[in-house]
Amino acid sequence: LQFKSHSPVSAEDNSPALESTPDGTALSSFYDVHAFTDLKKLLETDEVFQVSEFVRESPNKIKPSSKFWVLAAQLPDSHVIAKAFNYYFDEVHWRYNVGQRYYMNKQLEDWKAVVQSPASQNIGIDKNLPYFVAFAFELIAVILQYMRPDREIARLLGASNSKSAAHMSRRYNDAASELMLMLGRHNGTITVVDYDLLRASWLKNNGRGIESCIHDSNFSDHRQAQQLNLHREPRFAPGDPDSSKNLEQFWFQEYGRRVWINLFCRDSATAMNLGRPRMINAKDCDIILPVDQSFPDDLSHTVPIPQNQHTPSPLSLLLFRYKIAGKIHEIREYGLDKQDADYISVWTLHDELNNLLNDLPSYLNPNNPATYLDSEFLYLPLHREEASSQLNLVIMELHRPFIAKHPQSRSAAMKAAIGSIDNQKMLMELSGRHHYSYFGFGFYTTNAAMMLAAIALIYPDKNQVKWIESKMQQALSILVNIQDVNIVARASLPVIQRLYDKIQGSLYMNFSSATTLSSHESAPSQDSGNLSAKAPSMGILPITPFTAEFMPGNVEDAALQNFTDLPAWTEIPQVNDFDAAFWLDQLSKLPDTMPQDGNLGQITMW
Repeated sequence: LQFKSHSPVSAEDNSPALESTPDGTALSSFYDVHAFTDLKKLLETDEVFQVSEFVRESPNKIKPSSKFWVLAAQLPDSHVIAKAFNYYFDEVHWRYNVGQRYYMNKQLEDWKAVVQSPASQNIGIDKNLPYFVAFAFELIAVILQYMRPDREIARLLGASNSKSAAHMSRRYNDAASELMLMLGRHNGTITVVDYDLLRASWLKNNGRGIESCIHDSNFSDHRQAQQLNLHREPRFAPGDPDSSKNLEQFWFQEYGRRVWINLFCRDSATAMNLGRPRMINAKDCDIILPVDQSFPDDLSHTVPIPQNQHTPSPLSLLLFRYKIAGKIHEIREYGLDKQDADYISVWTLHDELNNLLNDLPSYLNPNNPATYLDSEFLYLPLHREEASSQLNLVIMELHRPFIAKHPQSRSAAMKAAIGSIDNQKMLMELSGRHHYSYFGFGFYTTNAAMMLAAIALIYPDKNQVKWIESKMQQALSILVNIQDVNIVARASLPVIQRLYDKIQGSLYMNFSSATTLSSHESAPSQDSGNLSAKAPSMGILPITPFTAEFMPGNVEDAALQNFTDLPAWTEIPQVNDFDAAFWLDQLSKLPDTMPQDGNLGQITMW
């Protein structure tokens, strides 16, 4: 979906390009409006309107405080960071699409040069490098949430098991947060937005979903991106489009476009999942979509070429999410999330959502996909399942307000909920056990199971009973198998277990032997084992404060590698925004006019 431009400058305008900020981001201004162009020319030579270069340009170099250098010294050596980057792009980037390898490697080389030159502390360093240090800390915190203990990077980071990985992840996140608090955002760069996107993901995986939306109350990632003008399409000065300088500028702007649509997608999804207002208005944005092409390694010699059916791009999934995000905006704009909405319009948008699949390249379309490239591009099966998952989530939310009044919406919501549970099960199998901490496995599974429970308990249909019961059991199996590492699943498991028991009690009173939770048919992986459905209690154990001695500089210390003195992940007291109270509140948001043989409210479900 490409929203119409609301910029005062037409796309065909040939007026001089806007000046760029020192970090390469072109800014729109008061002079975008054509009526003032001549006035600008008349006044710009007047001494009153002369602005010195010192004032016009923000400094490219800064001198960080001594506290910064103390914190930065705890960052691993550059060769360890390089391995962390490689692990991120191998195991995690397919899920978040945050960061571009070219710029990350370039910044790492710049940081390496600074570390090897003590004089840098006196003469100053590039203003983006301190933010890069915070970004690197946060990236390591994120990969530790998805760490495979058999990898070399796990040993280098002192994360030989899930317990040590969880503790080290918290400490790297703490270091990144402390750095960002110290650096501030008034002179931030695009790296800050990438940092924010990673931190939001880290927070959600730790059950702090609400905090991920407002983790900086003074200057959100949305405002940071808007200050950098990422939501506006820049104009280029006339010149040879194939020149090295212009190509580098193009790819930097392309980088900005990708960051912006990622942010736009996250904001829309958060608004839908948590029922919160959108922080970004689509009508304020006129940025064009980025080219569906892998980001190049050599910017100055790579001409952008639109993707075709034979050249997969990891960006395709993000572009699909962007189209879905546009539909979420339409749902809000036209009030289709209200029970009194025009029902014909609801189904019109439903059909438009399904039709989005038709625009996907064949290798990404989950319906009858072309799989001949899967062996070469290993992320394709994952991206197909993600595309299907995103579509099911939005369709389920689209029909949620109407399940009480319209059987057609109940059927559509049920189908989407079942599809969503299947999506999470398949994604778990494809991504592996080291991805079980991903918040979506707990959140989306629980959300779908609650929708099925609502339909089954209020409108039991003999033709749907076995189907719903089977999928509820599968959802329970997913939550049980990941509860040890997934805080969202741990909190929601008792709620879903209670709803499942309620379904069996109301629909199978004469059923002599209900299917038990240990069904092999619903197990998401062969090595998951039989786990109790009861969530373990959370201990009240102190968390060791962040110290320099605890960082990977001492990974050769055997005691540090063993982590025998640390509490288990499930024993650490944690704030969880997705606790049982959250899910009970979600129940209360279901339509309250669902009569059958009288008036039944949510109390019937519980």
